[in-house]
Amino acid sequence: MLDFRINTFLTVCQYMNYTRAAEALSITQPAVSQHIHFIEEDYGIRLFEFHGKKMELTPEGVLLLHTASAMKHDDLILREHLKNSRLHIRSLNFGATLTIGEFVVSGILSRCLAQYPNAKIRVSVDNTQSLLKQLDNNDLDFALIEGYFPKENYDYAVYSTERFIAVQSAEAEALPAPCPIEALFSKPLLVRESGSGSRNILEQYLKLNNYALTDFSKIIEVNSINALKAMAEKNCGITFLYEVAAGRELAGGTLKEIPIQRFDITHDFAFIWKKGSIFSKNYRALSAFMSGKNERVVLDPGL
Repeated sequence: MLDFRINTFLTVCQYMNYTRAAEALSITQPAVSQHIHFIEEDYGIRLFEFHGKKMELTPEGVLLLHTASAMKHDDLILREHLKNSRLHIRSLNFGATLTIGEFVVSGILSRCLAQYPNAKIRVSVDNTQSLLKQLDNNDLDFALIEGYFPKENYDYAVYSTERFIAVQSAEAEALPAPCPIEALFSKPLLVRESGSGSRNILEQYLKLNNYALTDFSKIIEVNSINALKAMAEKNCGITFLYEVAAGRELAGGTLKEIPIQRFDITHDFAFIWKKGSIFSKNYRALSAFMSGKNERVVLDPGL
């Protein structure tokens, strides 16, 4: 059972304001101060410091935040599982980025439901930054993401490694093979919204080569992979995405890959969860099962 003062600390971290934390917890501000003081005395550290009127966590406070957040999430999982102890997997509450959600998750769910037909499953499909925030707020148990994430803040396993490619309409003008990236700048770029994993990968590549998205003649931003592919098929521009997301169109001949010089990019789809979780072994087992590396999942009691 999580100490109530730790919950106070987490609430203060959420608002970075004692008064707002007190209102959220329905206690007085002096009570919040007492709880924080107790934790500081117990650990012999300072949790917060002020720069002018701005309240910030100390390095020790940051460490406690990550640890306490994982503890709170583990406590929530344990409570749920104790209520439903007859099921092996009681529930799966996870997130997936758009590429994974639209083109990979159906296979994952079919595997899970085949082995555990009574499992309760909830999937949140969103961009990388939103899923990380949901994970931090204990709204998700784990997430499957394709974008970059701060590895020091999460535990993770590699789910799969996927090719990242450029595509255009099969009817588009043929380009030299392989073509320099600069040859594409005259074409409209169809791209996902800020915060998406595929956009981050493209931005990182361009930055490493001293370019940016703004070097393209036109940028058309769309928050749907299927819409991006449909627009590319109609020759509205080029787009960059994972090969797995364009598999059907490439096989059907409505899209074709653009071979680009020195553009041999692969990226890991990552299965991530709270750093330091007592259920880390189970998360690794789930990742191996969901990716098809293991035919069945055998979990320790508690997940």
